[in-house]
Parts: sequence; structure tokens; C-alpha cells
Amino acid sequence: MRRNRSKLLGAINGFYAAALDRLPVEAMPALLPRLLKAGLCVGFLDPVSNIVVNTITYKKRVPVVAGGDPDGKSAAIPTRRRRRKALSRIVADTSNVGVCGPSHRLLRDMGVAARSLQALVAFLTNYFPYLRTCEALEYLRLADADLSVAVRLIEQDRSSDAFSFASLTTETALTCAAIAGWHPNPKSLVERLYSIASQIGEASNLLSMEGCLSCRAVKNISRLVKHQQQEPVDLVGATFLPRSLEIKEKQPPFVRMNTLKSILLDKIYGLYLDVIACLPMDGLRMRYHRGLLKAGHCYGPFENPVHNIVLNTVWYETMFPPQEEVSVQMICSRSLVRVACRSLNALVAYLRACFCTISEQQAMRYLFLTGANLWGAVEMARQECHAERNMLGLDLAWLQPPQHIILILMHL
Repeated sequence: MRRNRSKLLGAINGFYAAALDRLPVEAMPALLPRLLKAGLCVGFLDPVSNIVVNTITYKKRVPVVAGGDPDGKSAAIPTRRRRRKALSRIVADTSNVGVCGPSHRLLRDMGVAARSLQALVAFLTNYFPYLRTCEALEYLRLADADLSVAVRLIEQDRSSDAFSFASLTTETALTCAAIAGWHPNPKSLVERLYSIASQIGEASNLLSMEGCLSCRAVKNISRLVKHQQQEPVDLVGATFLPRSLEIKEKQPPFVRMNTLKSILLDKIYGLYLDVIACLPMDGLRMRYHRGLLKAGHCYGPFENPVHNIVLNTVWYETMFPPQEEVSVQMICSRSLVRVACRSLNALVAYLRACFCTISEQQAMRYLFLTGANLWGAVEMARQECHAERNMLGLDLAWLQPPQHIILILMHL
């Protein structure tokens, strides 16, 4: 963690040096205090563009000094000393970085580079469940402190493509990031990010020019926040994300054991919720709740775990009917968690019994990548050349249910 923090702070220091070169601080000296106060590198453009946009749009209007040229050629003498002084206040010390980040109270008086790192980590840990700080730092290091790349790297490792800039989770994570980075107005930062997002094409064109931005370009970027659309757009498209993401491939996925188990349990828990949604309500309340909690495991002859749960539930109620009927109004979530844990333990045990070279983490990874599909996990293990045990010629054909049951389950 200490090494990752040091490397990330070094990269972020370079982003702020590049952002200072892009901002016309000679013609618009008000940009410097804005940068020091609110220029976090949080956003879904590249890091330097995020700093530039957050600095420019912090307030609605950026005054130009007398004699300033709208095209960017100011008559004022370049204030290199002012730039150097601002950069010295921005740059974070990378020689004495601790394992843990600074406390929130101490962070308030630190430079914007250190606050930006804290904001990036806060976004990732608040958006992705079970993502620890050490993992967030590792992903940011692999992504060169680019938030959009880090998000897609995590999605690659978690076999997910559900990120949406317009989701409530994203808005909450952005707010948490702004608060963690001591932004002076977190709510307005989130609103401005959505304003830019709704006109991402125009913003990218204004920021695409090389060298220092002109005063006219700064004013045009500032005007974009006034044209927020009613419905924010989804910014997950591959054309928007950096091309560097295409070469960021890691095998096996960078998901730790505890995190992997928690995410997989969440997936299996969601399968049981799908089963509850598709079963008849009266039948579930009067009869099938017992079989679901006692024997509704997600393994069986089908590749779809939901079908296996339904089959096991109906089979248990048919073979072992209750002595007296009991009607329930609800199923406790704790009971569903228990049966999900039992299903996960059984799936892992089956894989480790089939293959003598599979570890517990590898078995969970296969199940994770296949969505708790046992037979898909078995096939994946075979493709990776794991040695199979002699199962005494076990043939699973006898497990196949009648054809009419298969058709019913396929239409649930």
C-alpha cells in the first residue's frame, strides 16, 4: 500500500503540472486559487482534463485581466513565479508515505494532489461492494490513476458490465469522493460533472486542442454547465473510454479470496431472489418455502442455477411432504443467506472432488466467472488442464428430469 500510494501521488503530481500548463493563468489568474481549492482529478475524462474541467467550472464566470486576448494571447507578462508557487502547493511528498492515508481532518490542510488520491479511492470503494482500500490502490496503480480505466479493470475482473454514469450508485459514489477530497461544494461538483457528461462530445472537442487553452475555450467550457440535460447519458461506451484499457489484461483476475467469496455469495443470493420471484406466490407461502430453505440448492443437472433451485425445491416437497401445512407471510433473508452459503460450499466441494489440483480460490474463481454454473465451472477447469480424479465412472444421465419438467423450467 505504501508503494502504491507513493507511485500514485507521483503520477498525480505530474497531472497537475500538465494541467497548469494547459490553463491560461496569465490571462485568468483566478484559475489558480480555483485549482488549489476545487481542482480534483475526479471524473471520467482523462485525469488532466478532469482537473482542467473541475477548475474552470468551479464557478460560473472566470474573469479576464485587462488586456487579455480572447484567443489566448494575453498582453500580461507570463507569471512563471506564480505557476511555480502554485505547483509547490499542489505537489504531494512521495518520499514519506504511510501505509494508511492521512486522516480526514488532516487531509483538509493538505495539497489538492493528496486530496485527489483520497477522492479516487473513495469513489471506487463506495461504488464497488467489498472492494478494500488496498485493492482500490492496486487498480488505480494499474490504471495510472485514471478513474475510468480503473472502473473498467474492476469490471473485467468481476465479469460485470453494469457501470452507468446515470445510476444512483454512481451519483452517491461521486458525492462520497467529493467529500473525501474536501471539495468546497460536493453537491455542485456532482451537478457539474453531469452537466459535462450530457455534452461530452462538445467538451472533448474543446479540450482536444494542444497546448494552453484559449480564453474563449475556457469560457465555452464554463458555459457547458448551464446546459444540463434532463436525463444524464450513459457513458459506458467503448468509444469514450481510453484506448489504453485494451491492453490492461490480467490473468487470473485480481480479486482477493475474501472479496471473491463475498461477491459470489451475493450472486447466489440473487439467484434465490429470482426463484422467489418466479414461483407462484400462494404455492411459495403454503408449500414450497420449506423445500427452498431445506434443499433448494443451486447445483443439479441444469446449467441454469435458478432451474436447479426450482427442481430441488419441488423434488424435496414431493419426496418429503410436511406432516402439517404451515403458511408463512415472509422468508427471512438470514435463512436465504444460510442456504446460499451451503450451496457455495457444496459447489466448491464438488469441484475440488472432481479435480485434484484445484484450490479453494480457483474453484471460487471458476464459479464466479460462470455465474455459479457448476457445469460451466467444470468445463473451464478442464480447459485449464486440471487433473481430474477417477470418479468411478459416475454417469449423471440418470439425474436428467423428464422432458416436460425441462420445458416448464425453461419458461420460468
